[in-house]
Amino acid sequence: MTLVIKEEQQNSAYTFTSMLEDATIGGMRGKSLSARAALPQHPIRKAYLLLALSLTSPFNPMHKWKIVLDEVVLTREYKPFIETNTGNAIRALFVYDVTSAIKGCEPTLRVVYDGRNPVRIDVASLITLHDYPNFHTYIEGYVHIESLAKQLSLTYGVPTSFTPNEGKIFLAVSAMKNDTMKVFSKEDNNSVEYPLSPGINLVEIDLGKYSAQTIDVVASSAQTIHLFNILAYSYAVYPHIEVEELRIDDGSLHLILRNSGQESADDAMIVLLRLGTVIAQQKVGPIKEGERVEISVPLSGRYTPSLVRIVWRKATRTFLNDIKPRL
Repeated sequence: MTLVIKEEQQNSAYTFTSMLEDATIGGMRGKSLSARAALPQHPIRKAYLLLALSLTSPFNPMHKWKIVLDEVVLTREYKPFIETNTGNAIRALFVYDVTSAIKGCEPTLRVVYDGRNPVRIDVASLITLHDYPNFHTYIEGYVHIESLAKQLSLTYGVPTSFTPNEGKIFLAVSAMKNDTMKVFSKEDNNSVEYPLSPGINLVEIDLGKYSAQTIDVVASSAQTIHLFNILAYSYAVYPHIEVEELRIDDGSLHLILRNSGQESADDAMIVLLRLGTVIAQQKVGPIKEGERVEISVPLSGRYTPSLVRIVWRKATRTFLNDIKPRL
């Protein structure tokens, strides 16, 4: 297990964003592959890119290879951080600090390869830390390419400058067939099973209470491969938007919203849907802690919503509250 990321930042919030999954490049699939991410509109303090590949044969250095993020060339050579033959494929992992490469909140990743043998991009993920007051973040990231048929133990550190109130682990696991992964926590003797499907599986594990953590991970198939894992501890307090009143009359939907959380919402929006289709939406704006807001959304035509969705944001997260109106 190799530590590649370790960050402890006060006044910061984090995101884990998947940019590419189960994509193929080369041969009949073309020489270039692009993807764009949508990040929170808060200044980026640190950013890392993890890109995992599968190859059926060793990479030929005569072929062109390039990884570009926001027009910044990260590499023109095939030089992975780690490469391992797992029996059914050659697995390679690239890790980059891309803090200075990202130009805005919608970074674009481009991979160029002109070989005839296809290369599979299992996953390309961004881990970003953003400026945000009163939120704190601790992150550890490890790369380790190994079959999960043999139990893998993951041990993590703890923050020193703040006490978290939430913790998560993000596991990147590749499976060749349907499988089951069992995660066992030594701290509370608790185990949880996660179903895996063929291809990349990004598994999010909620750690619950804060403590030093050691977890064991094991799967049934020898072809189920662990690629990398990210621990994220944070201190964060979020708002919660409730609907105190909802009625339809005079061709409009009328709502009273209340923020029952302990923090203000950065912004909020009302989205009206009918059979899964958006028929109207209206921006609400920030809602302070304990504040009540009255909103009226005009209904056009003869359609009434089958679902009212309240959307609000805080720091790097988006929350939803879905209400079925009684007509």
